[in-house]
Amino acid sequence: MTEKTNNISCLIIDDEPPAQRVLEKYITEIPFLKLEAKCKNVFEASALLHSQNIDLIFLDINMPKMSGMDFLRTLKDTPYVIITTAYSEYALEGYELNVTDYLHKPFSFERFFQAVNKVSARIQSNITNTGALPGENMRPLQDDFIFVREEKVNYRVNISDILLLESLGDYVKVHTQNKIYLVYQTLRNFEAQLSPDSFIRVHKSFIVPFAKIDSIEGNFVKISQKHIPIGVTYRKEFLEALQKFRML
Repeated sequence: MTEKTNNISCLIIDDEPPAQRVLEKYITEIPFLKLEAKCKNVFEASALLHSQNIDLIFLDINMPKMSGMDFLRTLKDTPYVIITTAYSEYALEGYELNVTDYLHKPFSFERFFQAVNKVSARIQSNITNTGALPGENMRPLQDDFIFVREEKVNYRVNISDILLLESLGDYVKVHTQNKIYLVYQTLRNFEAQLSPDSFIRVHKSFIVPFAKIDSIEGNFVKISQKHIPIGVTYRKEFLEALQKFRML
């Protein structure tokens, strides 16, 4: 599985043609996804995985002869996996098998996009394999990025350009060096996408990058002339992270 790539090669494994069509439509709307093939069972998929490099699998659970979960257990070098299923009772088992996300059919494009962004963030930052303390593995590389969707347009945002993330109910304002994006997504979903080595939640409504902190003044973090409050329930974890990062 490739860790650095401009496109994420993906594979659909689903025995239902309507479900395949929905996934294919969603995939074509995201510029960094490249659909390599559609398989109607795990045996077709197994043969393809031995001959092609696949970064991401969209996997249904309930399929003939062998379920998606049983198929996952047979894989040694597992790509990133997003489960797509009508059965919610397998969610815990899916996470135990280290799937990236679990989409309950029918799911919206926004929910699909959130799941894919998790994969993109993990591929770019290798956060699935790092044990570094906050700040030890911060790499403001130009190719570290996420895509955010605003008014039906997907924008590429470099991780190093993010100043802070601000929750507004079901929306998040992504403050960058040059623009503010209003994204239909929760702060919790962004928190799952961003590396904990580089970002920390300081308040129920704010996530900030360590590298952009200019100063800490009382119960506020200052970033680019903005004062972000430090919430009472987040203060202890934040201060401990700063000590490890040697900012205190």
